Amino acid sequence: MKVSIRTRLLLWLLAATLPILVAGFVITNRVSERLSDNAAEQLENLATVEALHLQSVLAEVEISGRALASNDELIRSLEQPSSVPAPAPMSGDLDVSADRLLEGSAAVGNEISGARIVDRSGRVRGQSMSFRWTDGWSAAADEAMERRRPVFGTVYPSENGARLSMALPVVTSDGSVVGALLLENSFDPLIVTLNSYEEVGRTTEAVLVQRLSETEVQAITIRRFDRDSAFSSVYSPSSPIPSVRSLQSNDVTILEERDYRGVETIAAVTAIKPVGWGLAVKIDKSEALELSREISWYVVAASIATTVIVLVSWLTFVRPLGRRLQRTADSSYRVADGEYDSRIGDEGNDEIGDVSRAIDRLASDLQLDIAAREEAEGRLRFQATHDDLTGLINRQHASSQIRSLSRDDVFSLLFIDLDRFKIVNDTFGHAIGDEVLVTIANRLRPKLPTKATLSRWGGDEFLVILPDTTEDERKDVESSLRHALNEPISTAAGPQTIGMSIGGATSTDGDLGVDVLAAADAEMFKMKRFQASAKTVPAEVIRMAETAFVRRTDRAALSTRRSRAR
Repeated sequence: MKVSIRTRLLLWLLAATLPILVAGFVITNRVSERLSDNAAEQLENLATVEALHLQSVLAEVEISGRALASNDELIRSLEQPSSVPAPAPMSGDLDVSADRLLEGSAAVGNEISGARIVDRSGRVRGQSMSFRWTDGWSAAADEAMERRRPVFGTVYPSENGARLSMALPVVTSDGSVVGALLLENSFDPLIVTLNSYEEVGRTTEAVLVQRLSETEVQAITIRRFDRDSAFSSVYSPSSPIPSVRSLQSNDVTILEERDYRGVETIAAVTAIKPVGWGLAVKIDKSEALELSREISWYVVAASIATTVIVLVSWLTFVRPLGRRLQRTADSSYRVADGEYDSRIGDEGNDEIGDVSRAIDRLASDLQLDIAAREEAEGRLRFQATHDDLTGLINRQHASSQIRSLSRDDVFSLLFIDLDRFKIVNDTFGHAIGDEVLVTIANRLRPKLPTKATLSRWGGDEFLVILPDTTEDERKDVESSLRHALNEPISTAAGPQTIGMSIGGATSTDGDLGVDVLAAADAEMFKMKRFQASAKTVPAEVIRMAETAFVRRTDRAALSTRRSRAR
């Protein structure tokens, strides 16, 4: 049964819509992976910056506490024995009071809310009226005195805002520990930047947690979708939510888990070592992959529109539309394979154009991340394999390509040596010689087939590598190249007539590349001797060389006379 061209073309176009759909789903999956990686990288950077910020503020808090603990009046007071019997909970018999210490800290800008002073035996010797630390302060004081370094306690709420507890040893000038200073620092300066992460995206948030005991983990900051979570949400240490798992992370770690709402998220978690907190910076996965869903929608919409157009007016639009779809699919696959410099450039005001621009925008965004590295690597690769003057591949790279040619392949080599180039170079200088070489390279390139490789072998020698080329095909290329220098070469010193000798060889019976190269070189020298015997140097070139020689001789003679005159 005979099927018309129109019917076959229509059937082909209808079948072509299926690969478009498949390509769309592949692109969407790859885009989802890329977007997920980008979101993870951004969250990792945010978590790293926030962790460094918290550690910096904690270091400032510790420095401020050390300054108060080294107060000379406090040390002298603790060195004196208490005048109050041992069972007294708070004797208040010190010469320096905790309230006076707080006044001193406020004078230098420290945000300390309360203080308690204990002696070496753990007896309370004084405290400020605002001190609220009740659980664990004695153990923290003993640890600070025993380890002779500051010890951070838990964060707990108060009527005037959350407080961070800390115990510092009070050490005399001779190194003796005479007591401990317990401080309550305002928690707000440490977390002032956490709420700003909500401005990064619609679902982005940063959460801090602390371990209360072996069985309890507590949230100590508010959450974006649970404003009452601070100090009220308690979890088991084995809970899989990112904020709890952050306590077990030594470095910044990327997780994909459900959060406290049961929503799939991408999170960067890390532990804040000095205080034993856990930090989680996260975003809902649906927001992170939103662009992927948008592209998926574009792909589906474009596929439907394409099908309708093919069925309704395929005769008028099928060919240009087919080319646009193919170009979009090809470029999409290249982007998915990592070729981020690929651009579709479709300006059509339709669904295909929307998909193309979305893919171009995605490729551009991804390219920015690696552009600097690729540019540097590209420069190094080019310099290592190309000639600086002509831009052709250099001898080393060409030799490598020749060595890589297989014995089983049929290939050809053309060795080119310029005639009369040395006369021009010696007569007019290297600058004119360089102009000649660049022009010759530009003339030879268009004469070669696309699969050929043109190399500057050295000086005025060029080499052409012709893979998969028989002897007859090589001779055709030789014939084409011989016409490249028919016209004189324009330079700053005037037109120059340059010839060339070409020697070619083709592999036979499993020849190695070096063998073919030697044969081509020999053929070139044979051709050069033949041309030298058949031709003479043009009269105008001889006249120019003689003129230049006379000028140089005159300048040398003049220089000699001046030297003798001196």
